[in-house]
Amino acid sequence: MIRGMIFDLDGTLLDTIADLATASNAVMEEYDFPTFTDEEIKMKVGNGNRLLMERCLPDDKKDLTEEALERFKKAYSKCCLDKTRPYEGMYETVKELYDRGILLAVNTNKINDYCEKLIHKNFPGIEFVKILGNIEGIPTKPDPAGVEEILKLMKLSKEEVLYIGDSDVDIRTAKNAGLQSVWVPWGFRSYEQVKEWGPDHILEKAEDLLKLL
Repeated sequence: MIRGMIFDLDGTLLDTIADLATASNAVMEEYDFPTFTDEEIKMKVGNGNRLLMERCLPDDKKDLTEEALERFKKAYSKCCLDKTRPYEGMYETVKELYDRGILLAVNTNKINDYCEKLIHKNFPGIEFVKILGNIEGIPTKPDPAGVEEILKLMKLSKEEVLYIGDSDVDIRTAKNAGLQSVWVPWGFRSYEQVKEWGPDHILEKAEDLLKLL
């Protein structure tokens, strides 16, 4: 019986790509480097904001990654709530899960500073057991350390929890943690990019999560 769900954030619960692109391009413009379309930024996210900056920088400018990351943090803090929205049907589905007593959590490689305000704005009236972003001392996904922290708080067995995400990183995280994985098709990665990791469940729409209970 499923009693808990752990969600990825970007590309799963929230469509954040426009604001991520705005912040990333603001940094690139500061350096007078090439900027990127939303679709191009989609292919650069998924492993945390530091790697996003590293992937945006020209090949001969990777030494600027740490500096660019600090600039990104400032830029993103100004725009992270501008265009970000829940995917279609996601708020209603998560609210229904919450009302049914399912324990909810977020596990993301996104810098932790932004995660709670993004969730609180876009998922009002819903309590999450834990909103865990990228923080010092806990390895990032696909390492299962974050999942293990959340499971301790949920006090549920691994058989009772699903892990929901849009990328290969999420499917690998679920497998590394010993959880069933659920892949969503509306995020930043195609099925071709995740199929080798063998997601246990594939959704068509957000409401399909209710069928897995």
